[in-house]
Amino acid sequence: MLNKSQNNLTSIKVIEPATSIQQTIKINNSNGISTFALNRKEVFKAGISSCFKEKEYNIVSCPTPETHCKVYKLTQYATVFEMFECINSDFSLISFTQAQIVEFCKSYLDRIDEAKLILGGTAFFLCKLNDYYFSVYISILGKGFLACYCPIGDKNPCDPHYLTHIIVPK
Repeated sequence: MLNKSQNNLTSIKVIEPATSIQQTIKINNSNGISTFALNRKEVFKAGISSCFKEKEYNIVSCPTPETHCKVYKLTQYATVFEMFECINSDFSLISFTQAQIVEFCKSYLDRIDEAKLILGGTAFFLCKLNDYYFSVYISILGKGFLACYCPIGDKNPCDPHYLTHIIVPK
C-alpha cells in the first residue's frame, strides 16, 4: 500500500478515454457491508487474493450513493501509480470502496459478455484503506470474476496489449 503523501512521481500521459464503451457505467448504491471475502462464492467464483481473506483488508465501509463511472484504456506501458496519477493526483476523488467494486461486479453477473467489454482484459480500480491506497484488478475467468490485490507502488509496468482498462468515479 502507498501513503499518497510519500510519493512524488511525475505524471505522464499513458491513458485515454475508452471511447468504444458507449453505455453509461454506474455502480448502484451500496450498503458498505459487502467485501470481496463475503462475496467470493457468489460473485468472485474465479477467486480473490489471499489478502482479501485476512482481517486487515476485509474491511466494511460507509454506505455509498449511486456512482457514475468513467472508463479509460491504457495506451502505453505504465505502472499502476502512473495510470491513476494521469487521471487525478488527488486519489481520494478517484477511489472506490470494496462494497462499490463488489456491487459493480454483482450488476454484471448475468451479463458476463457485456462486462468483458467494459473490463477489457483486466480493469483496475483504486481503493483506500485508512490513509493508504491500493489497486484491485478485476478479470473474468469462465463465469466468474477474479479480484486481485495490486500494490499501487508496484514497479512492474502494465502492458497495454492486454486491453487494460482503468475505472474511476466521474
